[in-house]
Amino acid sequence: RMPSGDARAVMAKLEAYAADRDAPVDVKPLKGEKGVFRLRQGDWRALFEVDVKARKMVVVEIVNRRDAYK
Repeated sequence: RMPSGDARAVMAKLEAYAADRDAPVDVKPLKGEKGVFRLRQGDWRALFEVDVKARKMVVVEIVNRRDAYK
């Protein structure tokens, strides 16, 4: 469903954020969800969890923005 150019852009932003939490990407914590963040890339949203102690970032899902917050 996701165009390959968008997929590459989302992955690049996720990798940049994983390498440097101060990277200039649009990441915000989700309200009401502790440790869950969203990354915005065009019409796509990547929802992911961060475990700072274990140094892990787990992508929960990547969805179109119209379906992301339901």
